[in-house]
Amino acid sequence: MPSQPPLPPLLTSYLSDQRESSLTLVSSILGATSNWLVLRYLYAALGTSSSSSVSIGTDELSNGAKRKVVLVSFLRGWEFWRAEAKRLGLDLARLADKQQFAFVDGLSELFNSSSPASSAQMNTGSAVRTTIPLRSQPGAVPGRGPPSAVTAVRPGTESLRQREPGAVKKLHFTGHGIAALDAMEKDIISEISRQKSSMTDGDETLLIIDQPDFLLAATGASMGIGATEMAEWVTDLQQVRGSTDGASLDTSTN
Repeated sequence: MPSQPPLPPLLTSYLSDQRESSLTLVSSILGATSNWLVLRYLYAALGTSSSSSVSIGTDELSNGAKRKVVLVSFLRGWEFWRAEAKRLGLDLARLADKQQFAFVDGLSELFNSSSPASSAQMNTGSAVRTTIPLRSQPGAVPGRGPPSAVTAVRPGTESLRQREPGAVKKLHFTGHGIAALDAMEKDIISEISRQKSSMTDGDETLLIIDQPDFLLAATGASMGIGATEMAEWVTDLQQVRGSTDGASLDTSTN
């Protein structure tokens, strides 16, 4: 049975031809999550093909310009997108090195706080742990060596951790209401600006926001975030991105 192409022919006209300043909403339905279609958007924008046709999914436009993508995800981490894109033939880490792709992590450290109280707890906890090895240094430490060596030997994990900081920017929700959204907006804009710095005339930027509804559900009225604030936030990002001549894609589930 022949293998299916990464980009189904029936979808090429919908995924490849994005008008300037367009806003597309991708919703999940029962049995079909939005990330499947988002991956096809990535392939249509960044994938390479032996054909010169843009509709098949090439990263170069007919005039020789390049497509760049900034992906912001609030529900799936870097490892998920890297692995799933790899199955389609996309190396996101390599594309990030070439400044054609940027990933903004809105999940792993979104609500991490760095308050003095929490840092004091971390310091006291580390102090307690340092006294234990000193008491059992002659015999217990060698016995604990092999397990730590086993966890470090996992293939690919170390190289991924080394490459992640260069390709991934992590968002943090700090403050309340619109001020918190504005702070995250600045971080996203900095990634858009970084992509724009290496753009030439005719290049396009695609902004993808994956699962912004998760941010709304995780904050809500108690943190000063409602549907109106989220809609204005997405619109502001679209306007900022629009100055780089590309398309904006907002994905969410309902």
